[in-house]
Amino acid sequence: MPQARIRQWVRRNKLAPIEVNADGKPTYQVRKVRNLWARMQASADGNPSNKKQLELTA
Repeated sequence: MPQARIRQWVRRNKLAPIEVNADGKPTYQVRKVRNLWARMQASADGNPSNKKQLELTA
């Protein structure tokens, strides 16, 4: 999972860190990241404008 995508979700208030590690970096629940990823993929599948992009990457 690209870190930029996770940061984007945080900026959009779709995901929140559960804590900060010893290095001061936010950590996230894997389950929440996976669930969000699945929801985003499902909504992209139903969006005709994303259809071409999904076909190219699949």
